[in-house]
Amino acid sequence: MSNRNEMIRTLGAAEVGAFVSSCLFGAVCAQVYTYFRRKSTNDAMWIRAFVGIVWLCELANTISSLIALYVVSVTGFDNPQVLLKPPASLYICIFLGNTTATLTQSFFARRIWILSGSLYIAVLCWVLGVSRFVLSILALGHSFTSVEGWDEYLLVVAKRPLVVWLVISAVTDLIIAGSLCYYFGRERAQAISRMAAVLDRLIVWAIQTGMVTSFASLATLIVFVVAPGDFAWLAMLMCLPRLFSSSLLTSLNARATFRHKLETTTVLESVSVRLAEAPSSVDSARHAETELKEAPKAEDRAAARPVARVSPPAKVYTWHPDDLICAPALI
Repeated sequence: MSNRNEMIRTLGAAEVGAFVSSCLFGAVCAQVYTYFRRKSTNDAMWIRAFVGIVWLCELANTISSLIALYVVSVTGFDNPQVLLKPPASLYICIFLGNTTATLTQSFFARRIWILSGSLYIAVLCWVLGVSRFVLSILALGHSFTSVEGWDEYLLVVAKRPLVVWLVISAVTDLIIAGSLCYYFGRERAQAISRMAAVLDRLIVWAIQTGMVTSFASLATLIVFVVAPGDFAWLAMLMCLPRLFSSSLLTSLNARATFRHKLETTTVLESVSVRLAEAPSSVDSARHAETELKEAPKAEDRAAARPVARVSPPAKVYTWHPDDLICAPALI
């Protein structure tokens, strides 16, 4: 019974993680297809290449996780010694997942730079992302040759780097979500009504995506610290990169929805203003009669000086349409 329970907590958890991760990869593929079918022609080449790189990392990540699952469940079916040492494909899976998360966080950090016009927060997020990437390399650097088993890998090689990089991931996501909400709120205070409605939705979106990835990282960290011998943390770690890539693709694909909302609101406001300002037939006749009676003489018209009316400057958005989903040119 103990061996059966141990298999459920280790191999069973890994199989569940690989299955859920593969399903989430299918959702990522659907989002990538939607992006290239609808929006790729309007984006810069580097953004399209960036999406392609993220998708390739996710594809390789999925293949590596399935290979690792095959090794421990099929190749090692009658050889329990296989389960004592992590397969090499699992290290590749963790490395590629961390690469996807770092790329996604760097992309959102660039948005903060464009929104704020300052490099301080963006540079902080970039430094944290690079630190996370370096920690993943340190955790996997000697794994191919020096690790003799799971106990050595979890308690000696990977424990401290894994804990630190999960903490860095959660903190970075919170910084990104908080910064986006702050700068969206600052722009909302100066925006017109139709843009304010879109910015409200952007604030909600930033909170949702940032909290999902941050809480997922914290949950993985807690499970790993409490029960490192179980593979529940590994199942969660397999699914974590899909959340990052999904948040990136959702932000890119949501631009059509935000643009449609902005255009619809603009049309409704324009129609309402025209109906409110349209004079009735009686008012038009009275206005014409008054103008005929009060028409100034020629000398009065010559003496009159035109008065220039200066309208207040409109809000000018400096966001680049290739980078921000809230750019008026893209919404």
